[in-house]
Amino acid sequence: MRARDFLLPAVFLTSLPCCGAAADSLPCAAGLRVTGSFDFNVLRIVKSSAIPNIEADKPFLNSAWIQNAGGGLDVEKDIGRHVTVRTGIGGLVTSDIQGVDVNWKRIARQASAHLDDASVQLRSDTSHTPRLTATAGFFAYNYTQAMDFGGYLYTAGLHPMYLTSSAGAANIAGLRVSVNAPHPLRHDLIVNLETDREPYMDLSVGYVTTLSRRDALELGAGAKLCRLVAASAQERFTTYTYDTAIVVENNTDTSVVAYKIRMPYGGVKLMGRFFCDVPGVFGLSSTFTGQEGLRFWAEAAILGLKDYEASITGEGYPRVSERVVGMAGLTVPTHPLVANGLIPAALSLFLIAVEPDSVYFETARDPSGNVLFDTLWQSGGAFELDTLQNTVRLERGFDHKRARPFIWAGAALVSGLGTYLLERLSGVSMRLDRLCVEVEYCRSPFNNNHDGRSGLPAYVPAYDQLEGRKTQNDRWHYDDWRWAVIAKKSLGERLTVNAKAASDHMRLRDPSGWYLNVERLFAYWEWYWAVGINLSF
Repeated sequence: MRARDFLLPAVFLTSLPCCGAAADSLPCAAGLRVTGSFDFNVLRIVKSSAIPNIEADKPFLNSAWIQNAGGGLDVEKDIGRHVTVRTGIGGLVTSDIQGVDVNWKRIARQASAHLDDASVQLRSDTSHTPRLTATAGFFAYNYTQAMDFGGYLYTAGLHPMYLTSSAGAANIAGLRVSVNAPHPLRHDLIVNLETDREPYMDLSVGYVTTLSRRDALELGAGAKLCRLVAASAQERFTTYTYDTAIVVENNTDTSVVAYKIRMPYGGVKLMGRFFCDVPGVFGLSSTFTGQEGLRFWAEAAILGLKDYEASITGEGYPRVSERVVGMAGLTVPTHPLVANGLIPAALSLFLIAVEPDSVYFETARDPSGNVLFDTLWQSGGAFELDTLQNTVRLERGFDHKRARPFIWAGAALVSGLGTYLLERLSGVSMRLDRLCVEVEYCRSPFNNNHDGRSGLPAYVPAYDQLEGRKTQNDRWHYDDWRWAVIAKKSLGERLTVNAKAASDHMRLRDPSGWYLNVERLFAYWEWYWAVGINLSF
């Protein structure tokens, strides 16, 4: 790989930027308003136990570099005072990863395009918050202030259950009706077609309500009836998954009884959330916190109210506790001593602390180098020797290179103090626009994957670093906790630098630019960092 492929700003925290919209738009002929953006991202996977879909059972993404460039263009026009028409397209240049189902000719840079928006909006009046608004077509929807997790009513899957890292944003194909009454309540009724996974075009109905006080305090709740109406005749008459049945064994004293149950794709999701801008609620000065500091938000959801028995191999949804997901986040004060010093120091110590020991096996040998064998065992009437294996454990964490905590934490504190003094002496702001921390918890023991038509969950296909082996239908809980640290800094009105370090629901892209269905991080100690720039107009 050429040296120019490794261009990387010297930033401690780094991230994948989201495609941002400009603060204002370019005037155009015929009253059109045009906005757009361009972004370039570099990501490095520090640790991943993902196993490739080729003939190998060991991780292959450790220390992998991933780059992509993309952009978008949005156009809107007002028709009269009450109607707005919008359309938008996006494009991406990316590279695929190796796999048995990937043509080797496509393991190179690929270009793709996609639709961002195609909608029409009708407003009852011309005020800043119209009493009634209706939006139809293909459009983005987000009821949260999240930066990585959340938005579970429209970003999480039901059968199979899966989670995403989309900052709560979802693409809706359907109709949204919003009512801002009675004050201070807002009601969103959404009727949409399911387009994220098969079976496509099933109809769902959702409702979200929000109680807001001066945009500084919000309480919200919602429900979604997923796949209420099936699109195909097969589903309409069965309303069940394409898996014909889940077989369950019931052991008795005299026999084993096998019976079948059926599980629909659809179901009910419930959600509750809150948001609080502490300086906005109490009228505090932003001198220390910054414009977005000390904001708190949280969300919890139940992904399916009905239990379904587990199959004989253990897949199913027998406990509601494994279908509850929750997240919380906050923006920390952007004062240089905090955002540039204490937070990076705490993050470096955390990453070292959660680093687990590694286990692997090697052939045992005597002092002369001869291979040692275990006891004799019989196979097919013949006796054979079994090679003796030694278990090797590599210490990590604070026991590995003990100077690391002092070096990283010390460098972070020096950075915080240095930027604070430089800001005082130069009179130029060295503060980040935003620095936020988010965590998520879900006790699901299965893979966070929505590949194929099955409504059943699947076991995690990964390499167990603690056991030194490939997983074998294990109930997996190393990924119950997820976390993300995200930073943003504006350089002028149009240019933004974004930074991120996270162990979230990272998914790579295929040659067509679509996100793959499977995650690539399977434990809270597996993480990546990334950096990106965004130019908007």
